[in-house]
Amino acid sequence: HPEGITRFWSAFALSEVTWGDLTVNTGLRYDRQRIEPKASVTATDDRYSSDSFEPQLAAIWRLDDNWSVFGSAAFVNRMPTADELFDTYMGGAPSPDLKDEKGKNLEAGVSYRGSGIFAEGDEAVMKLTLFRNHIDDMIVRTGAAAPTPAYVNIDRAYLRGGELEATYSIDAFELGA
Repeated sequence: HPEGITRFWSAFALSEVTWGDLTVNTGLRYDRQRIEPKASVTATDDRYSSDSFEPQLAAIWRLDDNWSVFGSAAFVNRMPTADELFDTYMGGAPSPDLKDEKGKNLEAGVSYRGSGIFAEGDEAVMKLTLFRNHIDDMIVRTGAAAPTPAYVNIDRAYLRGGELEATYSIDAFELGA
C-alpha cells in the first residue's frame, strides 16, 4: 500500500450443534494487526497495533419444511486501515490516534423455501432480516483540511434496518432481488 505496510493475521474456531429442528452455531475469532507508515508518509512515524477477540452466537429453528426463524448476536471489531491512519488525500492530516471500531450486532429474521409454487420444478427462496448494530468509536472521514485529521472516531453510532432477499428459479431461468 502506498501509505503503509500492514501485517494482519486471524485465527478462528466455529462449532455447529443440531438438536432436532434447532441448529446453534458458536464462534470465536482472534485478530492481530500491525501497521507502520512507509517513508512517503512524512507527517508521522507512529505505528499502529491492535488485537481483538470477537465471539458470536447464532441459531436457526426450522418450523416446518418451508419456514425457519433465525437470530444472531456478535461482538465485532474493525481495525483502522493504512488509508485511515496515514492518508492525506483530499486534505486532512494523518490520523494515527484512531481507535478500533467496536460493535455489538443483533440480527433476527424469517426465511421461506418452497417449490411447485407456480409450476412443477420451480423454487422460491425468501429471507427477511432485521438488524441493529451499536458501534463505539466508529471511524468517519472528516473532509476537513490539515491540521484536522482526515479521519476521526465518533463516540457512538446506531445502525438499524432490514433486508429482504428473494429468488425465484425455474429450469435455467433465475430471478433474484
